[in-house]
Amino acid sequence: MNTESTTLDRRGLDVHDATWRQHRWLREAAHIPALHGCQRGFLKSVRLASEISALREKFLHLLEHGLGQREKVSIRWGWAFDETGTVFFVREDSVENEHMKMEAREPLRRTIADVIYRARKYWKELPEEDVAELDVLHTAFEDASLPARLRQLVGHFRWDRDEQPDLQPLARELVESPAPLVEMWPWLTSGDAADGWRFGEALAEQDTEGQLLDAMQDAETGGRDLRVLCGYVSATRRRRGDAWYDGWVQAQSHRTPRPLHMLFEVAWRCGATPLVARCVQEILQAEPVPPEIVGQLSFGRWVEDLDPELLADLLRAMVDAGHEAPALTILEHRTKSQPGEHDRWLDLVLELIAVPSLIRSGHMTSYYWKELALRYVDERPDEIAAAIIREQGDRSAGTWFSKHSEAAQVLAACVEHRPQLRERRHARVTHRRHLRRS
Repeated sequence: MNTESTTLDRRGLDVHDATWRQHRWLREAAHIPALHGCQRGFLKSVRLASEISALREKFLHLLEHGLGQREKVSIRWGWAFDETGTVFFVREDSVENEHMKMEAREPLRRTIADVIYRARKYWKELPEEDVAELDVLHTAFEDASLPARLRQLVGHFRWDRDEQPDLQPLARELVESPAPLVEMWPWLTSGDAADGWRFGEALAEQDTEGQLLDAMQDAETGGRDLRVLCGYVSATRRRRGDAWYDGWVQAQSHRTPRPLHMLFEVAWRCGATPLVARCVQEILQAEPVPPEIVGQLSFGRWVEDLDPELLADLLRAMVDAGHEAPALTILEHRTKSQPGEHDRWLDLVLELIAVPSLIRSGHMTSYYWKELALRYVDERPDEIAAAIIREQGDRSAGTWFSKHSEAAQVLAACVEHRPQLRERRHARVTHRRHLRRS
């Protein structure tokens, strides 16, 4: 094959040779996430490094031409491998206008960087000259602007700490020039800033005067992912202490309207002091809070060190407000981490275990319900079994079968602890059969 056989038009770049065997890494490459609004991509093969170089230039020209247009332009891109392991990409994506240029370039750059990383660290099959070609291709997609570098460094998270980029220089630039932070806040809170927590901590280390906090907490536009803000608050709390943290949370709770989502996410991500716990409790008692906001409290280990009396008041406020599921999850975590408080929570545990919606739950809540019930089945097998059997017989709330739920294991444990329950159940079943026959 040579580059002359390649079809290149305004819609994209297509490489034809169906006889080539696909490389085994092609299957993994096919799972690389596509850009926003993209159509299903196509995968072809390229054989020689010289062809990669030629096709790279044509592709870059096409990309720059397409992104420079105000009208919608479709660009093909993706990953392809031949039997020698040579790689190039052509997949399909739609770019609305020039304003989306950075949004389109960064996913492409990240995909190229990921393949280079895997090729050198794991695959080790590509010739070094081919990987070098990919290095050149990656350089062409890099952007030196501050917003672009923000996407590049914060948009990807590395589990290996030795491979995590240093975010301090970027944070220092934003402290000196905060405007790009406000401009990029919608993206930083969109869920795409995978390394947002570390970035927030870096901002806090550089922003010793706290000038960025007002910009973040008062941003008029933004998403629901507050990892950057929470990382900033957590790092500042470590540096300035709980007195500062309590004062900041209290100030936010007095705003009108209250930033409920921010307060609840800060509580579970950054930890709960007695004042923060009381603040959350007061909000739950004073106004309705959406379940998706209260549900965040199920995450993390933020209540493990709370005084049991404080926690009891908070859980009571949650239950009284109709948020039994997160209350049960928190209680399961607490009784697991603090076994010495087992007897302290018996009454509340039995109350929650008997809640119909929790018994019937088909989500993760059902797992925590089962774990909590099994933890207390020794003390009250009769009451727990009665709650399950009641739901089994209640058809007004819809069909539900205990044997197809987590309740089956709990009911079996109840029978094991109280053999007479087996006799009672057998008697009820026999009586019902007798009534049907008569």
